[in-house]
Amino acid sequence: MDLQLEGKGALVTGASKGIGRAVVDTLVAEGALVVAAARIIDPLQGLAGVTPVAANLVEPGATEDLVAGAIEQHGSVDVLVNNVGGAPLHVDGFLGVSDHDFEAAFALNFYVALRATRAVLKHMILAGLARS
Repeated sequence: MDLQLEGKGALVTGASKGIGRAVVDTLVAEGALVVAAARIIDPLQGLAGVTPVAANLVEPGATEDLVAGAIEQHGSVDVLVNNVGGAPLHVDGFLGVSDHDFEAAFALNFYVALRATRAVLKHMILAGLARS
């Protein structure tokens, strides 16, 4: 398959395992230069075409710093894959989930993607690759 990604900058969150890792491998196979972010980056170390970045993207400013670093590394972010996500397991069902648990899941599953998209889109608008 030719996705025309040769030399393009890509950023993948939640990149160290599962779907995120499969996306990283596919992007690299297509010639993209990948910044791969995860809390644990050991599985990403030494992969050709991949710059692993250890990050807890829920921390204030972490997502914006990640995007800025990816742009600095490769000149642009042409592909953004918002893959990070998760929620704590609760065996006692819906009523056992606290407000704190919901807030933490929402921060990880929604706000990280929102912040990454906003930061990449801002760069794309400034570069003339997108309109506001």
